[in-house]
Amino acid sequence: MSIEIKKAPSHHEIKGVRLRANLSQQDCANFMGVTHRTWQRWERGDSPMPNYGWEYIGTKLSELNQRTTRQS
Repeated sequence: MSIEIKKAPSHHEIKGVRLRANLSQQDCANFMGVTHRTWQRWERGDSPMPNYGWEYIGTKLSELNQRTTRQS
C-alpha cells in the first residue's frame, strides 16, 4: 500500500492559475468559499493553500472553462 503525498502549490502557481483564468482574487475567493484576505495570503505565500483547495479550484476552473467554451 502506498500513500501519495502531494506538495502544496507555490504562491506562483496559485497566482498563475488565477491570471490564466482571467479572474480577480475576489472571484477565486468566492469560488473557494474563503475571504479575499485568505486568497491574498495564499497568492503572496504568507500561508499555504491546502491541497484539497488546490484540487477544488482546479476542478471549478475546469468547469468554468467548459461552460465558457460551450457558450462560444
